[in-house]
Amino acid sequence: MFKHFYFIFLFSIGSLSGLGLIGTDNNPLPSSPSEKTIADADSSLQKQAKQAPERIRLTFVGDLMCHQEQFQRAVTEDGYDFSPSFRWVAPYLRKADVCFGNLETTFAGTENWRRISGYPAFNTPDAFASSLKDAGFDMLFLANNHSMDHGEHGLSRSLEVLRQNGLKQAGVRRVDEERSPFSMIEVKGIRIAVLAYTALSNASLEDRDSLSLFRLDPTQFSRHITYARTMGADLVIMHFHNGTEYLQRPTPLQLEAVKVAVRAGADLIVGDHPHVIQPLNTFRSGQTHIDQALVAYSLGNFLSHQQGSRTRAGLMLTVEIERNTEEGGKPFKLVKVEAVPTAVIVPQEGQHAILPTHVAAELKPVPELAFEARNALNLSDYQMKILRQTERNTRELIKLRDMDVIWDRGY
Repeated sequence: MFKHFYFIFLFSIGSLSGLGLIGTDNNPLPSSPSEKTIADADSSLQKQAKQAPERIRLTFVGDLMCHQEQFQRAVTEDGYDFSPSFRWVAPYLRKADVCFGNLETTFAGTENWRRISGYPAFNTPDAFASSLKDAGFDMLFLANNHSMDHGEHGLSRSLEVLRQNGLKQAGVRRVDEERSPFSMIEVKGIRIAVLAYTALSNASLEDRDSLSLFRLDPTQFSRHITYARTMGADLVIMHFHNGTEYLQRPTPLQLEAVKVAVRAGADLIVGDHPHVIQPLNTFRSGQTHIDQALVAYSLGNFLSHQQGSRTRAGLMLTVEIERNTEEGGKPFKLVKVEAVPTAVIVPQEGQHAILPTHVAAELKPVPELAFEARNALNLSDYQMKILRQTERNTRELIKLRDMDVIWDRGY
């Protein structure tokens, strides 16, 4: 706007000069606009900035696991390093204002009799947490069936390891605190309450001496969401750990929990536990703060050693939410849903690699990072076939009413 004003200013002066009304010798043209002109332009730009709706970008992935085959490949001279597993997806994760994942393991340490272990009682090296942070994760869901694999000690130590690495969590409560299970985060002035629950646990869900997991109890959703709103939450995200393992459709209990949550006012719901991808859906409710509530019943495995055709698949799901500046509508709008299918590939040498499936797509020119991944991992024809098949299966499975999914294929 300022440039436009300045151009008109110069054009007007030149025209007057040509008509002889201003002498070019005795009245030279100003070399810069006046302070008032600058102030007016700045004020106009500030008004435009204030009118632009605020938009946030949130990314969710599924299960983050660490089987024995994974930590054995991550051994280094001075410990462990898991960062190579995330090399090819970190560019996506880091784009988000907040990135979420389901931590399906513990950091129980190796003191006393404990040792690093995989399934069925996960105890992962602490270096896994630092690799998650470096890859772009901000918050992890801890309410799941493996969080108590090493009892209260393992859960307590896991919380400390996450804190040391600057990672937030949702789903664990302290017994002596009477509050709802939400963690509050603020993004660009938007306050988000994150609640996480599990229907399953490999140990008792009952209150321990100091810590316990939040049990998935739909009768409590309304009370928890109401409390989150009274504490200033603009948006409410809920995470459910439920369903049937390896089933690619939600069970009646999953459907019922989602229905209750949306009626109670949940704006976004993501789920895990089946270890496979399940469909997405949208709902509308008078209680939500968003025009369309988005539900992802299961995002599959993001990182694991489960190498079945379905269990190697995951989904990086990104939503963009914008403040609604229109009168009479909900406070927020769901403006974009973006999906990036992934698959875990185990190379001949090196670590398990999470790859966007379009690494194998026949794109011309081949995206630079895709080209690097193919060469660095020396992907075989069979692995390329796996990636292509995983993408086709995911596209067929993901059906979203009322809104198109953007299938991001570019780095």
